[in-house]
Amino acid sequence: MNLDLIADMMLLIAKMSWCMPSAFSMSGAGIGQAQFARAGIERPGIPAAGRRPTRHAANYGSDPDGNLGSFYTLQLIASNCPLLETLVLEYPKLDDWQSSSQGWMLAVDALERGCRSLREVDLEVCPDSVQCEELTVELVTRFPLLTALRLYGTDTDDDSLRVILTKHPNLEFLQLTAEDLITDASLVMIGSKLKRLKTLEVGCCIELTEAGLKSLRLERKDLKVVVEE
Repeated sequence: MNLDLIADMMLLIAKMSWCMPSAFSMSGAGIGQAQFARAGIERPGIPAAGRRPTRHAANYGSDPDGNLGSFYTLQLIASNCPLLETLVLEYPKLDDWQSSSQGWMLAVDALERGCRSLREVDLEVCPDSVQCEELTVELVTRFPLLTALRLYGTDTDDDSLRVILTKHPNLEFLQLTAEDLITDASLVMIGSKLKRLKTLEVGCCIELTEAGLKSLRLERKDLKVVVEE
């Protein structure tokens, strides 16, 4: 049997034994995230847009060297966490996309069927821009109840973000960090499409300009725009 699958299954069983039912945590990126999930506390940087802290969270990822983080784990989460509200996906292993893309798409399909309560997605740092952009759009657009979205280093561009915003007009919180392909055109879309958006946080998005941010603030006085250096 695939060693990644064995490791994922062992971690899943171990985590479920002490996280359920209040929360579910799966992460290779550090015990701090697991503690947030176990305690039912919001992870810093992605507030629940005015709601109480979620009590069902999955922190799922790997370290920068690619340990853990296979799509097998995502499929197991989909099968075992029907009440999941928050998904944090870090450093997904996309290095062999040609052979694994079908598995990732099946995992996304499984999440769509099994985790219909998902309200928050945090997707961070993919090693390959083309692969990550495809996964980002496929994953984020599947969940109609989504109200909070955080994208960090996913190489999402204006066109991909337009698809996401069209699918999620009810977003209340949006954070874009290190998204170098996002331009002022996306700020215009955000201002016009996301009428319920309460908070926009941007940081290290090199194509965004002061003029674009100022225009958005003038157009949407109800929107809190936070720029992180």
